[in-house]
Amino acid sequence: MWFVDRLLYIEALLAGKQPGSSSPAVLMGLEFREVLSLIHFVAHYQTRLQGGGSFNPVALRNYELAHVYEQVWGMLQAWPDNFYSLLGQYVDRPMSTKGQAGLNKHFRDLYERLHRQQENRGIARIKAEFDRYIEEYWPGVLEPERITRIQLASATRNIISKKEAARILGSRLERIDNLVQQGRITPVVFKGKAHYQRNQVEALANEISSNWTMAEACEALEVTRYQLKQLLDAGVIPALQKPDSLNRDWIVDKLGCLDLISVLRSNARKSEPPSGAVSMAGAQRQGYSIVQLVLSMQSGELQYSVAADGDATTSLKQFFGFKNNKMA
Repeated sequence: MWFVDRLLYIEALLAGKQPGSSSPAVLMGLEFREVLSLIHFVAHYQTRLQGGGSFNPVALRNYELAHVYEQVWGMLQAWPDNFYSLLGQYVDRPMSTKGQAGLNKHFRDLYERLHRQQENRGIARIKAEFDRYIEEYWPGVLEPERITRIQLASATRNIISKKEAARILGSRLERIDNLVQQGRITPVVFKGKAHYQRNQVEALANEISSNWTMAEACEALEVTRYQLKQLLDAGVIPALQKPDSLNRDWIVDKLGCLDLISVLRSNARKSEPPSGAVSMAGAQRQGYSIVQLVLSMQSGELQYSVAADGDATTSLKQFFGFKNNKMA
């Protein structure tokens, strides 16, 4: 059945018609010669990887040629993932006794072939995915000074070493292993060695820098470390990371804290404090812990005022004039 489908596809191209939607997406809009170029280019490198030398369709029997075309068609159906998988196999089978040097040379040769034929839209589509693969998944395979035609989107590669990941996060190397165990970053194994995705590491670094450490949260909220720990343990203050066997630091949710302060400010009374109102310290002397105090402010059990001219708008100390509603 698959042979009939491919035959109908080729007949449609020869007739100048666009085949149906069941054909691989990478082939859509291409002319017959462009489709054939793309198929033969992939077949050549697929054959080389399998130890069959160069792909020479004229020298093959029909059943041998059909087998090659079917393999290529299967790759095109899952484009570009299967193409990336094909390129990745060159790590173990560089087709050269010169090791990494031979691997680099082969990829330069491959790129030169792609570059020379890029006016062919089929080849241009292979070239686009080759560029993307080199930039995203292949750390240092091509030295920039050795080849200048790859159009990288940025000056930096997305796959980085553990040392570079640690530098971005400002952490020790051991910390990277812990983040992997937590599922915060995903290693990319290349030639038996773990590498990491720059964009994933940078996103984590941004998440950390955009939130608060314990010290920063204490300063912004104007509470002691002990009080903050009580609020964190009770879930009143949100945390993005809690200390455990894999990390020793809290990461306090900055936006969550600011939202909490905003709610407390909006719940404050609009009138002057009544007689008998006490300060925050006075409310705590009445038996309220810092956790009970904030929860009672949220629930409306405690009435309170907010300083109108306070500079520290993120501080819990801006609230005063506490009065228990049951005693009002």
